[in-house]
Amino acid sequence: MKNINIFTYEFWEAIIKKLHWNEKINGSICSTKGRISRFPFFIYSIILIAFKLLLTHFIIDEAYSNQQHIEIGLSIPLIGSIYIDFMLTIKRLHDLNLSGWFVLAPIFFTVLTKNDDISMLGEILLIIWFFMLFFVTGSKKKNKYNIKMKNKPR
Repeated sequence: MKNINIFTYEFWEAIIKKLHWNEKINGSICSTKGRISRFPFFIYSIILIAFKLLLTHFIIDEAYSNQQHIEIGLSIPLIGSIYIDFMLTIKRLHDLNLSGWFVLAPIFFTVLTKNDDISMLGEILLIIWFFMLFFVTGSKKKNKYNIKMKNKPR
């Protein structure tokens, strides 16, 4: 049996080739250009959520120990992960043939949840939003963002 080391570049490069992510993610993850299909978007989202929870834990822990310089230092990667999250969501919206400006929709829906009269509407819209991002199939053909997915989106 071959010795597998998950900490090598070659291991992760083989995984990416096996999953065809180079064909399913057009462009860099830090750019709004291109598209991303459901499965890589889901995996990146899980990784980013875990990263944000871990950083938030350390920020809160350091805030209680009054080490503000560490708290500020940990906030910078947290802001970077939020930026990447926005870029990936915009790419996912492009895969659904929607404008990247729809990335601001959850902010509007969250504001709706704060209003007692229509809070249920905001919650329903948030659920529909996340359902759409994770479960609706993207366009298979060239869309208005002028990029065709090489493989069938999952």
